[in-house]
Amino acid sequence: MGFHAIGRLRSDANLKFLYHDPQKRRGNRRRYDGKLNLADPSRFPLVGTLEDGVTLYTAVVWSVSLKRRIRLAYLQKEQG
Repeated sequence: MGFHAIGRLRSDANLKFLYHDPQKRRGNRRRYDGKLNLADPSRFPLVGTLEDGVTLYTAVVWSVSLKRRIRLAYLQKEQG
């Protein structure tokens, strides 16, 4: 029907960054570039700042439980 699912993940969801660097010459290609840590959004590209000091980050990551790529939107509110 063309709809996209929007939902929330558990705080302990098993998510991995996708590997985008050049591949090595021999062997299997690399698929993942480490596990995602939700406490550290430094590897997420910054999209922008919303109202009231809310910062929006987003990335396409691999969800192990869903067995597919998902776009993760991460909202961080400033303390204070």
